[in-house]
Amino acid sequence: MTKITSSVPNTSRAVVMSEVNWAQLERAMLDADIDDRLPQLLRELVPGDRVDSCLGPAIELAELRMGGAAIATAILSELVEHDLVAPAELPQSLVESEVFGLLETVRTLRELQWDTEQPDTLENLRQMFLAIATDLRVLLIVLVHKSYELRQLARKQARAARESSDPLPLSLALARAARAALDVFAPLASQLGIAQIKSQLEDAALFLLEPEEYLKIQSQLSGELQARADYINSVIAQAQDELAKNAIEAEVTGRPKHIYSLFSKMRRKGLSFEEIYDARAIRIITEDLPSCYAALGAMHGLWSPVQGQFADYVAKPKPNLYQSLHTAIVGPDGMTVEIQLRTREMHHFAEYGVAAHWVYKQSGKAGAQLQEKVDALRQALERAHARTPEEISTALQTEVFGEQVYVFTPGGDVLQLSRGATPVDFAYRVHSEVGHRCRGAKVNGRIVTLDCVLENGDRVEIITGKESKPNRDWLNPSSRYVSTTGARQRIRHWFRQQGKEAATEQGRLMVEAELVRLGAEARLAESIATALSYRNAMELYAALGFGDTTLHRFSARVLEQQLPEAVDLPIDVPQPARSGSAVSWEGIDDVLSQTAACCNPVPGDQVLGYITRGRGIRVHRKDCRNLAHSEPERIVPVQWGRATTTHPVPVRLQGHDRPGLLRDIAEAATFEGVSLTGTSASPSDSDGSVLIVTQLCVRDTAQLLRVLGRLQRVRGLIDVRRV
Repeated sequence: MTKITSSVPNTSRAVVMSEVNWAQLERAMLDADIDDRLPQLLRELVPGDRVDSCLGPAIELAELRMGGAAIATAILSELVEHDLVAPAELPQSLVESEVFGLLETVRTLRELQWDTEQPDTLENLRQMFLAIATDLRVLLIVLVHKSYELRQLARKQARAARESSDPLPLSLALARAARAALDVFAPLASQLGIAQIKSQLEDAALFLLEPEEYLKIQSQLSGELQARADYINSVIAQAQDELAKNAIEAEVTGRPKHIYSLFSKMRRKGLSFEEIYDARAIRIITEDLPSCYAALGAMHGLWSPVQGQFADYVAKPKPNLYQSLHTAIVGPDGMTVEIQLRTREMHHFAEYGVAAHWVYKQSGKAGAQLQEKVDALRQALERAHARTPEEISTALQTEVFGEQVYVFTPGGDVLQLSRGATPVDFAYRVHSEVGHRCRGAKVNGRIVTLDCVLENGDRVEIITGKESKPNRDWLNPSSRYVSTTGARQRIRHWFRQQGKEAATEQGRLMVEAELVRLGAEARLAESIATALSYRNAMELYAALGFGDTTLHRFSARVLEQQLPEAVDLPIDVPQPARSGSAVSWEGIDDVLSQTAACCNPVPGDQVLGYITRGRGIRVHRKDCRNLAHSEPERIVPVQWGRATTTHPVPVRLQGHDRPGLLRDIAEAATFEGVSLTGTSASPSDSDGSVLIVTQLCVRDTAQLLRVLGRLQRVRGLIDVRRV
């Protein structure tokens, strides 16, 4: 039987629980500064058979101590949402109250569509934050509604699945709701520190999107439930004894584990269920901060701590102001147990987040810390721009809900950027024109590469050129020059303004240079354009010129094809050699031959032979310039044989010098089974760049293209070229 945690009463106890719920809500509402007649008025509006469904979100808001107006708004919102009452039918006394204003805002936000594959998602988030600018209670009401609705949908899906003998497909609407919960509402709850709502949203969404994974973890948790409970109780008892010996007053409990958090950690770290530490976890709550650290020392004295598993979020709180000490110990029977330590005040905030810091006023305004957090989220939304599903996901994960860094301009002003931002992102954050003219950067007085990741407290200075022209390679995802969607959009906009003819020409030059760099044939451009869903190569060129696609995508398609298509040969051309010779000529398999050092051909290249005087046939690439100056009567058609020897191919690598660069290059080549010979590096003292010349020993062009593609992804390399 599928269980999804909820504080909503079971319908089998509806009659008994309804009175309990009403009494609870009436007490909460009467504690607030609202009309004393409101609770009775709401009783009259809620139909008897819909009491529990209408009260669900309100009960959860009462548990968050959100006050009478918010609770009343939640009840009315459910009534209006399910067409049980129309706003126009509400009594005048209610229309004139602050509750009606809250209701109208909540209704507007609940009508917004949340499809995280559509750009409207970011705009809807902006509307939400605009709506809560004057009353932050709206945000809590919407989050509780979303959590409650999703859990109801999950229960309904679970019932339908039990009644069906076949696997139950997930509707598009359900999938969108679950995806929005994971991408928008759970991260939003996390940012505001409301762990309770965050976990509810994540668990329900996981059940809807990946029911098999959800049920598997649930089964693993419940399968050892009694044994696990006995073990945790034993750990708790030993911890309590140790704390008592040290005269530390504290409460020790087991920690309920949420299925999504286990699923996420298993997938993120590639661990099995048995390897997850916090499947066995306890929590220690102390009265004050000194006792918290004393309890940590006592636990480390009682058991051996696990190296690398300690985190002090008290000294350095998380961005959502969460504070706790985290550690893991080797407990009884050699089993790993995670321990979380916090003060009672920290615990209250960790569970209730913004509600724990709420300042109850008629206006519903929050404390300064909360207001600052919401303002920061609103500013991040204003900067975020996205068009594709991938960009929307990136914007939500990094710019809106991700961690932030704070850096200084040369003048001492502070700029907030998403973690992972680079000097290029910084430049565009200052001004679009600064970004367009960016040619280099200094961080804390030192020249750095433009893909350098900025850290808190960095002082950043942008080195600009005279020409306002961004580097097209900044749009390449693998280059890591740009992290934020705002900077990426401004770069694209610049290229769009240049005109289609100029963009097409620029794209053509990019493709031609890339094909030369990869040692691929020029005629591949047309087939690659088709493979990328363009009508012809000209459309591809324009898309590249405008920045609508990247050279990385083009290169990846070339690498996928690996071998250039074979040249059309007459039917009567002899088959390739069966012996170990490099090439065959006119059916002769064991012809004396050697590859030309000027162009270094490898099997897969289109080649011609040059009959030398006394040294057999010298094999050249078909486009080798030296052939044009050779005696034409000595040039003959040849075909590659089946020799399995390797061939040296000179390549030139250019990039930003850094420790470990040569090692990473060697590892990339070794991964493809390629060795390096004759490597030389020429660093530049003036700009920190380096030129590396080496030879790749490859079997054929397929292997060559693979290793070139892998070298492109080495951090710091900006140009990888076959010589």
